[in-house]
Amino acid sequence: MQLRRIPGIKWPPDWGRPYARGEKFEIGEDGGTLAGAKLKHDHIELSADFNGKQPRDVVRHKDIELLKRIEEVLRTHVGRPLREVGDSEVPDK
Repeated sequence: MQLRRIPGIKWPPDWGRPYARGEKFEIGEDGGTLAGAKLKHDHIELSADFNGKQPRDVVRHKDIELLKRIEEVLRTHVGRPLREVGDSEVPDK
């Protein structure tokens, strides 16, 4: 199933980081690439790259085995466009 279609997973993430007054917020997938993904107990920490800006977010799910499969897919897509990452297939159990 495509990452963006997995029930309980929000894709694209709500990218966040400290912003200066008047600075543009990164939203969604357009123009960004996946910079990193790391499984941490019950969530995956994500970072993206939008023209040198590195916003972060997390992907949470109660199914830890699903998170492990998602992380494997994400780690193979580091450096790839975020839209492509969202379209990637996460294997079933």
